[in-house]
Amino acid sequence: MGILERHPKDALLRYLDGVMEAEERRTVEEHLAGCTECRDYLSFVRGFNQNLAGLSKEEFTSDEPCPDSWTLASYEAGKVDEETARHLRAHLLFCDACAKEFYALRRVSREESWSELIERLKEFVIDLLKSYGPGALVGAVRIVAEQPAFAVRGGELPEAVSKVLEVHVGENAYSLELKVTEQGVACDVAGFRTPIKAPLSISVHSGSGEELISTQSDEFGNSHFSIPTSPPPDDMHVFTLTLQGAEQQLLFRVPESKPPA
Repeated sequence: MGILERHPKDALLRYLDGVMEAEERRTVEEHLAGCTECRDYLSFVRGFNQNLAGLSKEEFTSDEPCPDSWTLASYEAGKVDEETARHLRAHLLFCDACAKEFYALRRVSREESWSELIERLKEFVIDLLKSYGPGALVGAVRIVAEQPAFAVRGGELPEAVSKVLEVHVGENAYSLELKVTEQGVACDVAGFRTPIKAPLSISVHSGSGEELISTQSDEFGNSHFSIPTSPPPDDMHVFTLTLQGAEQQLLFRVPESKPPA
């Protein structure tokens, strides 16, 4: 089913810009939790936000013919000139068929680099079941507070499992709380030192590279969302925070069992 049949693109763009009522926003977020196609579309738009400002009205509503696969592959690899790239960006925003092909090319091209990223981050993986102690450093991330589970891995968790982390992205600092629930992992992001007042781009991928969440905070870095998991969970997840070109990534491990209600 195409994006237009699920959620009109103008609604997704309004969601991205934060210009919709709370009820409609909740409806869109519920849909995005289960729709990879719409999440891919939002991810694509976020990736080109700076370039969109330079598109003319004619380009933004372009009805140009679909490019061939070779052109799309060259564009994904960054091997086309800027003039061609501008036309392709406009076309991909409104052509479902070409967008699907582009997303597929992107996924294939990053498979090797994704596995390399996981291997690099594994040295500093944050295990939500492990007790680190307040103030402990795991790579570039500081453990501020935690509520560990006193149970063996795979067993029933007697209480909530959570970690509060201090994460730096460029000049800004954020607190990131990860709390295991029966629905998945609840996430709270809050800026506590933000000299740069700008939305923070947030994404979460599974260990296999599937995008689970793609969202933005407000200008102060505040955001709340849940990462859906299904049994058995992919226990490795990659959290990526991006602010005006600065990026911070962390790898965390999800418990195999959920805490009781």
